[in-house]
Amino acid sequence: MIIMKQDMQQLIDLILRPTTSKKKRKRFAKEFYDLSNYPPILLDECFDYALNKKMSSPRSLELFEKAHSYFLSDLPRFIRELEMSTLIQVNHELIDFYSDSGAEGETNLAKRIRKLNEDDRLVFEFHEKNSIGVFEKQTQYFTDKKRFNHNRKNYDFRPILESADYIILYHGTSNVFDELIEKQGICPPSMTGHDVISKYEKQYLDNHEDYEKFERLRQSIENDRQDSVYFSLARGNIKQGQNILTNGDVKTHMEKAVKWWGGDERLYRCLVKTKHLLPDEDAKEAKDFLESIYTMGSAKIKGNQTDHIFRVKDDEVPVFVNRSPSALRFQELMDNSECLHKEYFRQNPVKNII
Repeated sequence: MIIMKQDMQQLIDLILRPTTSKKKRKRFAKEFYDLSNYPPILLDECFDYALNKKMSSPRSLELFEKAHSYFLSDLPRFIRELEMSTLIQVNHELIDFYSDSGAEGETNLAKRIRKLNEDDRLVFEFHEKNSIGVFEKQTQYFTDKKRFNHNRKNYDFRPILESADYIILYHGTSNVFDELIEKQGICPPSMTGHDVISKYEKQYLDNHEDYEKFERLRQSIENDRQDSVYFSLARGNIKQGQNILTNGDVKTHMEKAVKWWGGDERLYRCLVKTKHLLPDEDAKEAKDFLESIYTMGSAKIKGNQTDHIFRVKDDEVPVFVNRSPSALRFQELMDNSECLHKEYFRQNPVKNII
């Protein structure tokens, strides 16, 4: 360790020497970077500062250590502020997006989000590209329910969702429930009076499935499910040719509702309070609604959803709608530490933190 520190100081002497050429300085800097455990961008910033101030090598080494210590302790604060500013910006982008008169335009939804903002309530919706982490790239994630991992490779917006008051989710049903929804909101089976147990029993018998499995489902319905309303991300069939079924495939739920109760497909987009959301029972390893969404594409509430309900145009499962540049940019930062560190020092130059 002592030898390494001496080597590092000798390299600093060479890098900071006025007679050292740019080419050699770059080579010496690479050797220094290889010896140190400092982020490259921190060294770039510190070397620029030390050269500008004509600092000695001992003072420069102190500068590196001080800046690095401050950076490590301050980075969580910086990320948290980025998360909150991203969530606020996403709200503005959602309002702009839904205010559009295009295919996904929903002016009433835009007005509702704006009103919630005025009341200091924040809304989040996953954006299109890769915000859920593994939905399009690793479909096996759905079938292995034990794979949920808090240390996933891709940033998954968990802290942002924990700060959001509402999340935009979808509920697929039949138009036979239109009058009830208009009066009481989206209701669980215990409020509609419809017998879902007999429907599931017939489904199991018709498909010659394990009857013991149905009995377990019956008990789950009686104990819990009949009092719950389920929502999804509506992403199960977004990708052409995708043949994997998840609870997030809201199209399937619309088709099931029509098969069981008649009528036509009906799709709703809802602003659901995050504090009311619970995990879907089928996401067996999920400890909270976020894990349920990440593993099954779905979550639930107890009781009925009484407000913030909007019909989706033509009852078509939407292509995922929030084209949020802010969310996409933030995810890129969080998935690339070099970009994140660069952004940190852009906002916190070395001269301001030493």
